[in-house]
Amino acid sequence: MPVVVGCSSDPAPGVDAAPEAASVTELAVAAATEEPAIWYDSSPDDQGRRVVAAFAERFPGATVRHVRLVGGLDIAARMVLEARTSGEAADVATLAAEQARGLYEREVLAEIDWGGFDVASDMVATPYALATATAVFVLLYNPEVVPRPPGSWDELLDPEWAGRMGSWVSPHALVQLVPVWGEVRAADYASRFAAQEPVLFRSTFSLAQSIASGDLPAGVGVWHAAKPLMESGAPVAVTRLSPAPVSTLYTVVASGASSPNTARLFASWLASPQGAMAYDAATGRGSMWVPGTETAAFLAGIETSEFPFSQGEAASEWMARFGAEVRGARAVRP
Repeated sequence: MPVVVGCSSDPAPGVDAAPEAASVTELAVAAATEEPAIWYDSSPDDQGRRVVAAFAERFPGATVRHVRLVGGLDIAARMVLEARTSGEAADVATLAAEQARGLYEREVLAEIDWGGFDVASDMVATPYALATATAVFVLLYNPEVVPRPPGSWDELLDPEWAGRMGSWVSPHALVQLVPVWGEVRAADYASRFAAQEPVLFRSTFSLAQSIASGDLPAGVGVWHAAKPLMESGAPVAVTRLSPAPVSTLYTVVASGASSPNTARLFASWLASPQGAMAYDAATGRGSMWVPGTETAAFLAGIETSEFPFSQGEAASEWMARFGAEVRGARAVRP
């Protein structure tokens, strides 16, 4: 489960105090008087609209507008810039742990006592971040090109995959192996993986599409990017590798949110079983922590590996190290 820390009623310096609403009912009433909250998320627009529609069905008076950015790095950079300028800005966002921590350190996020908003305590990673989704790293492959895909991490190091395998430019998958494998084994594997010269992609969706088109036969990507293609009948399949690296995604509220009640209402809903199921159904990366989600079922029976939120500084150090090693001087595709 995400690591739980105590909530404080006193906001950190530079962080806005929470609105007066002290319950979900009061949040919903207050949200009905606000402008639409802007939600930054990396899901494609059609998936984001489905999530927003499910939220509107639960809270008809509250409105959220989904804005897609390519990934957490782009979301964090945009929010930092917005905090220094005037104009339209995010009220709420969904991103990875390292981006959430970075934004908090720059006093961009609000600390909130989630206790009155029906949020389960084990979904509260910190007062400024709720655990709401899980990205699962898998092997993607084109079954028309690869009749027998690699079945283990070690098989990806076979010379036949040198220069023929895709990977997300962010080394999340490799970093999240450290807790289970240990530093020495994970570092050695990252070096050998980099030596395979994988084709790097900025977007995990572009990586999946490249494999479905036959441009590349296989790659290390995320399950939720492959699912829409698989459902459409495109030639792409996935294999779970053990241990399975996972990356919990967190929903945060901007300290300067223009629609703070709507932002809090939406974030607390995403962390609820109903919101988790809706997000899972729309995006394919629902919370592994919520029984009944497809993501939880997909991971059943396999060992997972992930740095807990409390060890974020260590994870960030490994991200920098593995990122430099894997990317090297190679170009990155969109």
